[in-house]
Amino acid sequence: IAVTSCTDKQVMLFEAQSGKLLCKAQCGEFTTGMCFSQNGKHLITASSLGVIYIWKLPDSVQKMIGKKRI
Repeated sequence: IAVTSCTDKQVMLFEAQSGKLLCKAQCGEFTTGMCFSQNGKHLITASSLGVIYIWKLPDSVQKMIGKKRI
């Protein structure tokens, strides 16, 4: 899974091998940092204003992350 952020204030998750877009979210602010939770169920992002967002990932993405950990 590859996570990107851009000046359009969206965070997007892609399947790294195929480049397929898995999901995206509109943050409303520039994202300056991001990481997955240890259990792979959430994406944590930090904004340019110092706000931390915790995003629940879709079940399909959680399963993909779980398979990659094995």
